[in-house]
Amino acid sequence: MRNPPPQVGALAELLPDGLLVVDHVGLIKFVSTRAAQLVESYPDALMDRPVREAFPLHDNEGRSWWDYADPWH
Repeated sequence: MRNPPPQVGALAELLPDGLLVVDHVGLIKFVSTRAAQLVESYPDALMDRPVREAFPLHDNEGRSWWDYADPWH
């Protein structure tokens, strides 16, 4: 997957929520600034990383969201 056109990236930055695009094997291919802020990182630092590693989502009891809702497994 190639980078989105600049207009798409600019529109993504206007969204109040974070936005990320993940490829078919779970690697991050686009991440907005807001999405990166949610995990206290920078967009460039998250590119091409496994989404499960870059966004370690957990519920209120500390259980991994990925164990229950991972769309790649």
